[in-house]
Amino acid sequence: MKAPTSPVREVAWITIPVSTEAVVLLLLNFVNQIIVGALGAVAIAAVRFANSLSFIVLITVSAMRISVTILVARAAGAVRKHDMATTISSAVIVGGAVSGLFALVLAI
Repeated sequence: MKAPTSPVREVAWITIPVSTEAVVLLLLNFVNQIIVGALGAVAIAAVRFANSLSFIVLITVSAMRISVTILVARAAGAVRKHDMATTISSAVIVGGAVSGLFALVLAI
């Protein structure tokens, strides 16, 4: 894969997969509502509630991802490899804990 040559292309190269993820999630939520549309108002309300919860999870994880990216980029720019490793390790642990918590809440 060839690396982008300009800053605009570099930003676009990063933005496309992130945007695609959000669009796919929105489409999945839309399809869920269509599928249960014939089941009545209570089913539609339940799907909308579940979609809201999944959106909260998406926003939380995205905020964590952006924060970690910034911290790792700063550490990489200052050539502090130990700080990079610590940040990444901490992010994996916290991300796993938050994901597990959300999975438990959504499973109930």
